[in-house]
Amino acid sequence: MGPRGSQDTNVGLDVIFLKTDFNTIKSKSSKWKPIDRVELESFIGLVIRAGLHRNNYESFNDLWDISQSSPLYRGTMSLQRFRQFLQFLRFDDRQNRDKTDLDQLSNDVKQGRTITFDRYFTDIKLSEALLDRKMTSIGVVDYRRVFLPNELTVCRKKLFSSWFYFSNSHMLVSYQAKEKKKPIILLSSLHKNAETFDDDKELPCLIHDYNQSKYSVDVIDQCVGTYSVQRISRRWPLIVFYNMIGLAAINSMTLWLSQ
Repeated sequence: MGPRGSQDTNVGLDVIFLKTDFNTIKSKSSKWKPIDRVELESFIGLVIRAGLHRNNYESFNDLWDISQSSPLYRGTMSLQRFRQFLQFLRFDDRQNRDKTDLDQLSNDVKQGRTITFDRYFTDIKLSEALLDRKMTSIGVVDYRRVFLPNELTVCRKKLFSSWFYFSNSHMLVSYQAKEKKKPIILLSSLHKNAETFDDDKELPCLIHDYNQSKYSVDVIDQCVGTYSVQRISRRWPLIVFYNMIGLAAINSMTLWLSQ
């Protein structure tokens, strides 16, 4: 990893270390040993290894059982210590939790960018809020969104046909890509014209631009899913942590290959 990547990684590790819930630790465990950077990196390494060998859904007891798994886990740290890391891992400060700016991440994004959504996030109100910050957006729309005109969701007989719907600031396109299937619907605040490619499929330019920007994201999702470090958990910090580790592993490989 290059100098910039190393610097960013160190900052991330410091955040994890500083936000560890020491008050909860003191109340629940009298045998807590302070974390150092080597131990934290070892913990992250074990999480990545479990994903690499697709052992992420095996029980911890099996992973630490040298008769069933690699001795690397037991040799790196005890199972009890590993569980402590999972139990007390935090990304925020309990004392300042109520003061946290819930929109802090988006406030850091600069104007003049185009955000690409998948169907889980595309929403007219969110797109309008981004426009207020001088950012455009493109996204696939779920059929259940209440802002969709009913006629755009109807399956049409003519294959590769497109219906366009315009407002003052947005454009919707409904594209019949397959027979007897519901059309693909996209929302854009970037596009203003009903343009299509002059070919057999007459693909709308909006959908083409969406595919161009989403391809790399889909590739990363495939890589992360193939060697997933995700584990079942009811705690959102752990879900976020596992996702961050999976993405960081892909980014680290990309930086290493680019040297």
